[in-house]
Amino acid sequence: MAENRAIISPADCKTVTQILDDQRDSLTVTPYQPEPILIFAWEIASQDESSLVSIARRALAGLQGRISALDHVAECTPAVLRCRQGSSVSPAPLPGVVGRAGIGVVNTYHRVDLACRVALSHPDDYLGGEIVLSGAGEPSRFKPAQGHEVLVAREHLTAIRPVHRGIRDELILFLAFDRGSVEKKQAEVTLDRLGYKQIANNIGRFGR
Repeated sequence: MAENRAIISPADCKTVTQILDDQRDSLTVTPYQPEPILIFAWEIASQDESSLVSIARRALAGLQGRISALDHVAECTPAVLRCRQGSSVSPAPLPGVVGRAGIGVVNTYHRVDLACRVALSHPDDYLGGEIVLSGAGEPSRFKPAQGHEVLVAREHLTAIRPVHRGIRDELILFLAFDRGSVEKKQAEVTLDRLGYKQIANNIGRFGR
């Protein structure tokens, strides 16, 4: 079934992981700090940024082939998240916007309507680190296969359980829809329903 296909290849997963490794020396945290590391595309070297953006576009194309309402995505803002042993992420909603601001840069903000979290690490490479989604019902846990995704709507709180062993890497696509027409606004509503359905289907595949 199409739902069981990865949206990015193992080679692309390895490339993004290597980008994270290459950025290690420029990060403000030390190897002894367990805090998760979140890096947006504009924070890395231009060559690596280009590679990351290309992979994000392929991931989005894979999603669009599965969920037609995603054809109305107007912006895709990629970021990479690394959780090392001892780190976790507390429950939080999606941000309304992501962007950069500061001295010497052009202030840029991107709206967020939906997030797609793509596993870069093989699930056997780390212990713990499950994604936990909570909303109206009981919380659901996911540990997706490498290259597979979990969709997160704005109504969800998302957390990552503590990583007990290994390193957990993830590609996050922050998506925003084109709201220029009533038809496309309706597509956003349709996507919410499809997104919830896909998340529900993933429960059986990834375990709770």
